[in-house]
Order: sequence, then C-alpha cells, then structure tokens
Amino acid sequence: MAGLAGLCILYFSPLTSLIVATLIPVLLAGTVLHPRWLLSRFLDWAPVAWLGRISYSLYLWQGMFLIAAWEHPTAWWRQWPANLLLSVSVAVLSHYLGEKPLIRIGARLASRCSAQPSSMQPIPVHDHA
Repeated sequence: MAGLAGLCILYFSPLTSLIVATLIPVLLAGTVLHPRWLLSRFLDWAPVAWLGRISYSLYLWQGMFLIAAWEHPTAWWRQWPANLLLSVSVAVLSHYLGEKPLIRIGARLASRCSAQPSSMQPIPVHDHA
C-alpha cells in the first residue's frame, strides 16, 4: 500500500486525491494492527512522534511559509530552506508557548468545574397534556 501511495505522488491524476485519502486511514489502521511493520516502527520513532505532537501547530502556521512551487515566492522566508525551518520553528513556539499552557489551564478549569457541586437545581418539567 505504501508503494501505491508513492505511485500516486509520482504519477498525479484526478483520482490521486481519492486514492491517497483512502490509503492514509488504511495505512494508519495497519500500523495499529501490525506494530512490527517498518512503517509502524518509523511512525513510532521519537523524531516522527515529536513531529506528530506539534502537527496541529504546524498545520496552523505552514500556510504562511509553505506555498506552492509554481507561485515562485519572492520573499526569502517563503523560499527553501528558510520556509521549512521557519514553519517548524514557529510551530514549536506556538505549541510550547501557546497550546500546552492553554491545555493545562483548560484541564485545571475542567477539573474544578467537575469537582464543585452545581448550585443550580434542575428545572422541573410538567406535562400538561
């Protein structure tokens, strides 16, 4: 299946997006079911797992730095390799200085809310039928 994904990248067609969109979940399910696969071990490798942890931040910031090659970027920060380094750097900063602290605050607030008994009483419902 990984070979089919590689062929889709090499030989683009209108069906490529559909095939890749179908293959990705199948490959991920395969890695869960077969942890000894080479792909499973690669995804479990520490640098790749770390990239997965910052992936949401990378998703949010990549649009500023990574643009389609046919657009011929003129700004230095949108050209290789600066674009890749900057997108990862900003994603790391965003993840560790923004996401993680806010997740901790949210977890603290959620635990406080669930630990305190509610002072509000349920409103009785009367059936007038």
